[in-house]
Amino acid sequence: MGRPEHRSGRVPCSRPALAPVLLQQLPYAAFERDALIRTAEVALGVGNRGHLFTWLQLHLHRFVPHELVICHLPQLPASEATTVFHSVPLPPRLLAQLEQSSPRWLVPLRRAWVGGRRQPCLIDLAAHAELREAPALAQLRQQGIDRLLVHGVDAQACLRSESLFVFCTRSRQDPAMTAGLALWMPYLHAAAMRALAGGARVPETSTTPSSPLTARETQILQAVREARRTDEIAAQLDISPLTVKNHLRRIMVKLGARSRLHAVAEALSRQLIS
Repeated sequence: MGRPEHRSGRVPCSRPALAPVLLQQLPYAAFERDALIRTAEVALGVGNRGHLFTWLQLHLHRFVPHELVICHLPQLPASEATTVFHSVPLPPRLLAQLEQSSPRWLVPLRRAWVGGRRQPCLIDLAAHAELREAPALAQLRQQGIDRLLVHGVDAQACLRSESLFVFCTRSRQDPAMTAGLALWMPYLHAAAMRALAGGARVPETSTTPSSPLTARETQILQAVREARRTDEIAAQLDISPLTVKNHLRRIMVKLGARSRLHAVAEALSRQLIS
């Protein structure tokens, strides 16, 4: 038997109450205090898009796992209001639709969040026709993402600006992630405002920061940043896939990185790639 349609027009939203008993479920509350403190410290230093990407992927990801984050700051010019940070390859058409100047698909998501009393809101894309028919969200489902975790800051909350964040993941989202997002929202909002809302660009200097990477390593890491696969990088640079892998191993050693994604985040943070 199929699911009944929601006649109220509201997007179905799973909104567990953020009671103390729920906060006690956070896996890092007792065992990862150092990581908790480090994540907060790093958030305070976010000053540009590279820093924000690093913080999302290397720090917040531990508490709110995700494949991509959609940041919407409606006070910015329309062409810059929506930014997507992703750690998995996305079709160019999908990325363009997610970052379109007037993202209509965000409207029902925000409505669901407001209807859930502006608490973290878990939304099932398959449960509502309005969302199933949105081209961008339909393409997200084709990528295996059918549940979104939505939270933000409302302009009525005595702040100067508003924000909305959508966390997308292929893994199952649990109450600990929902509670974790509520805990980290003030840091996420402030970091995104500094990084994306004016004054957040990396200042230009007359000198280029010294790099531990060779020109070829930088070229390969930039290709990884653009979500290119090993075979694609090899074909682009006319080298073998094994050579690409060897370069990547040396890059990770030089940057102290545990993975390709970690290496990209470190390079962005140090302004070694753009």
